[in-house]
Amino acid sequence: LVFKVIMDGKRKVAFVRLYSGTLREGDTLANATQGGHERVHRLYRLRADRKEQLDEAQAGDIVAVQGMKLVQTGDTVTDPAHPLLLEPLRTWKPVIALAFEPKNAAEGERLDEALALFCAEDPTLHVDLDEGSGQRIVSGMGELHLEIIRERILREFSLAPRVGNPQVVRRETIGVQAAGVGTFDRDLGEQPHYGHVELTVAPAVRGAGVHFLCEADTAGWAPPLVRSVSQGIHDACSSGVQGYPLEDITVTVTAIGNGGNKATEPGMYMAAQTALRHACSLAKPRLLEPLMLVDVLVPEAFLGPVISLLGARGAKVEHLLDRGGSIGQKQVQALAPMRELFGFSTALRSATQGRAGVVMTFVRFDSIS
Repeated sequence: LVFKVIMDGKRKVAFVRLYSGTLREGDTLANATQGGHERVHRLYRLRADRKEQLDEAQAGDIVAVQGMKLVQTGDTVTDPAHPLLLEPLRTWKPVIALAFEPKNAAEGERLDEALALFCAEDPTLHVDLDEGSGQRIVSGMGELHLEIIRERILREFSLAPRVGNPQVVRRETIGVQAAGVGTFDRDLGEQPHYGHVELTVAPAVRGAGVHFLCEADTAGWAPPLVRSVSQGIHDACSSGVQGYPLEDITVTVTAIGNGGNKATEPGMYMAAQTALRHACSLAKPRLLEPLMLVDVLVPEAFLGPVISLLGARGAKVEHLLDRGGSIGQKQVQALAPMRELFGFSTALRSATQGRAGVVMTFVRFDSIS
């Protein structure tokens, strides 16, 4: 099990724990999580900042491996003759985004290189490029997470791009079931393209993601045309009616038409996107935002100010626990929208003379009240 990946310069180093068998230099393994094969070039046992090169490692060992090019944190690598998939490490969706804007094209290339290395190490970090502004939208788990990335860019790469204000990552869903129709019939260049798609969208439970079903009669249709419909819907889900990625919906294609055998792959792709946007616009689109579990440990004397501070931030107290001890520690657990928690740790220290501690954990995306 690959439980951590770091970049040593431009070389990827995977930290692995062996659960069975023997691992040797030169072995070729299967990546059971992503597919493909990995080759072991070097094996090391790490002792603080010293590396001890090994010829082989046994079950129970924790070692560093060089040479695996595809692996990510949480992957299982295994003997190709005896495939086995271990339970992956749990990761979370990012909840805060920060815009990094390079000063010029040369700095942009170096910034992309730095962010690519950080993303290879950290599965909770995501980067998107805004083609219009040239900004790199970096999404992570909180203010501190992104501040560390900013400092590493400056310290390790000597880059100081312009940085915007943190923004809460949002998602979009629908409130009711609705149907949509999309028809595309026009020339692109000198080539005519046609497509017709009818579908329905329905809300799903929180955390369900996007489910795609096809109930249309596709007998006699070329597989690439049907795949174009699926791909069009998949790509359209990246930006809903209000511009945020769609979540927790079920999309069912009910009919497709070829206009007298005029259908083309681009035509079906565009028709599917049009149909999905049409349906979602009629389905009472709603925004979702990250809800966080705020876990505060505080001396009893400061319990009142903490409860008041949470209330002012729109939090709902879920549990109040007695942790005992000589100073009468209390544990407060509350649910709060991420948009209200910017600067919360600083405000908490001020309200409690620095004697309270807080841990914030992502729970789910849910409707904005």
